[in-house]
Amino acid sequence: ANIKKETHIVWYKDEREISVDEKHDFKDGICTLLITEFSKKDAGFYEVILKDDRGKDKSRLKLVDEAFQELMTEVCRKIALSATDLKIQSTAEGIRLYSFVTYYLDDLKVNWSHNGTGIKYTDRVKSGVTGEQIWLQINEPTPNDKGKYVMELFDGKTGHQKTVDLSGQ
Repeated sequence: ANIKKETHIVWYKDEREISVDEKHDFKDGICTLLITEFSKKDAGFYEVILKDDRGKDKSRLKLVDEAFQELMTEVCRKIALSATDLKIQSTAEGIRLYSFVTYYLDDLKVNWSHNGTGIKYTDRVKSGVTGEQIWLQINEPTPNDKGKYVMELFDGKTGHQKTVDLSGQ
């Protein structure tokens, strides 16, 4: 809380310097390290060292094992909550159901169901992720493809669902 503008701040991960904070405004007295697109490669031991004319101080964070898994679950929860409603798009091959998320991680489990039954993927029915778009492609749709589709995003603790009805009503 008593950080000055002249305080020099250096962040380390696994004993390697990763960031120097030279332009800071400490109205709230908090030092932050922003990690965009957080993933498994970010697990490790973090340390921040603060130095000024009064001396040196440091703080450490062990972000491995359970602590890392808890953080990954929270990141996946935030991603799942960011999912847009399912939309339907006509394609040259058939139809595509899709949702956008702010960011996608492989740790976020995606499951699709049709009328309450898990979808079996074939050459005709495929799912995937392109960038931030999670999709289900149905090629050469038939009347049997009508009904309720559910995309469930599982964050490690909770399932988050998005639904769309292809009944034509």
